[in-house]
Formats: sequence, structure tokens, C-alpha cells
Amino acid sequence: MNMEITVEILKSLNRQGTEVVKRGRIGCPEVLLEELIWSILEFGTTTEAAEYLSISRSTISRVLKTTFNLSNAHKTRDWRVWLVTQTPYKKCSICNNYLDKEQFHFSKDQIDKSKSSCKDCSNAKSRNHYANNTEYYKIIHKNHYENNKSQYIAKDAKRRAAKLQRTVSWANLAVIKTIYLNCPKGYHVDHIVPLQGKTVSGLHVENNLQYLTSEENIKKGNKY
Repeated sequence: MNMEITVEILKSLNRQGTEVVKRGRIGCPEVLLEELIWSILEFGTTTEAAEYLSISRSTISRVLKTTFNLSNAHKTRDWRVWLVTQTPYKKCSICNNYLDKEQFHFSKDQIDKSKSSCKDCSNAKSRNHYANNTEYYKIIHKNHYENNKSQYIAKDAKRRAAKLQRTVSWANLAVIKTIYLNCPKGYHVDHIVPLQGKTVSGLHVENNLQYLTSEENIKKGNKY
């Protein structure tokens, strides 16, 4: 994967991987730009990359600044991060995989406006935290309901009204009831085309119902 990211970096910066950026010590092979970038991604730090390439850390910084036309005043704590930001990829802080930035949740607090861990890792971490603190969250949810009971009642009333309005005369109510009664444990009955969608609204009929896990249903919301 690091080689794929290296290719993306070279492509985005319009450089050739076969470009010689530094000759090693006497008897050592030449250092190519592709090899330099790959080693930084592979080992994570310029210290380890420099050791692998038999050159100094300061040489790596100087070479990168010269190669990419950066001013001498340019400073970065992590050249790996800087290189990856030149591509549509980002490294997950948990699984350590380089993934498309669309695989990360939005975060207004981060420089690149995305969380440090990917969606899958973030969601797994949240599920584990919830599982280990179930009683605590039950208390939080109960208190929130008690303090906002009118809002919950209004929301339920709105959904019931929408369901009645979207139930047509030809709907098979017996089949719909059976679908709800046979819903597997851990699943929700979901409207494939939501009853209150922003762009399109479906009907409360048997052909518009499906089973989704609670996680999938909550994630889907009113989206189609």
C-alpha cells in the first residue's frame, strides 16, 4: 500500500520516481525520489528512513524542501503527514491503514477537517465503549427523555401521522403486521424509501419494508 501512496504523491506533485535526489556515501547506491518517499511512509519517521537510506535526517529535510520548492523557513514535525496530505489519502491512527479521506468522519477541530481514525475504527471504538458502559448510557438516555419528554412525544406523534398518511388503501395490513412480528432480535423494520425523506417519500406498504440491524438503521436515518 505504501508504494501505491508513493505513486499518488509523485503524481500529485508532478514528479518522477526515478529522479535522483541524493547520492549516498562512497560505494552506496544513489537515492531515488521514489525510494526516499517510500522509506518515509514505510518507517514512519525521518530518523528510521535516514538510517535505511544511509543519509542524515537533515539531508532528508533539505532534499524534500529543495525537491518540492519549499522555503527554508518551512518546518514540519512529520514529513510523512505532509507527503500524505498531498494526496486524497490519510492514515488511520488505529488500524494504521492509508485510506481515502472520505472514509473518515468530519471534524472541525482538525487541520484537514477529518478525524484521525477511519469511520470503521471510530464506530468500533464507540460500540465497544457503549458496551462497556451500558448502564451509564441508560441513565443518560433516561434523564434526557425525562428532561425532553414533550419533544419525544411530538416526534412520535409526527411519525405516526406520517405513517397514517403514507398508508394506502391497497396496503396489505396483515402482511405488514407479520413483518413487524417476525422482526429478528437486534434488527429494526425499516422503510426502504423513508416516509419523511428530504428528496423522496415512500409508502407504508409491505413492499417498502426491510430488516436492518439497529446500527445500519440508525446510520441510514431518513436517507434513501
